[in-house]
Amino acid sequence: MEFADRKVGDDWPLSDRQLAILRDNRPELVRSLRVDDEILSQMRKCGGVTEAQMHHVLSKHTPEKRNGAVLDLLPRSSLRTYRQLVDSLKLRKSNHNAVRILEAGAAGKLRKQLAESSVVSR
Repeated sequence: MEFADRKVGDDWPLSDRQLAILRDNRPELVRSLRVDDEILSQMRKCGGVTEAQMHHVLSKHTPEKRNGAVLDLLPRSSLRTYRQLVDSLKLRKSNHNAVRILEAGAAGKLRKQLAESSVVSR
């Protein structure tokens, strides 16, 4: 699979914080991301992923494998691509947990907040 050439600068590479978010929250992100061809197409149009990367992700047969493939791409992508993914997920209300993790990087805190909010809402 090919990767777009990137130059080190303000937009690349991802910060240690973003890399830690991806690494530390991977199991939760694999479960909660809802990556589909529409999100990948949006990212492709903005130059966030190459056509080969998009096809690689879409070739995966389960949602979890597609999510994992996207997570594998992100550490080698730009901050702009990372933010594009977050923005695309925000448009899809079903990705609320993944957006919160990517924005905050606090899966443990998030689980606690979700547990507390489900107790309150009962």
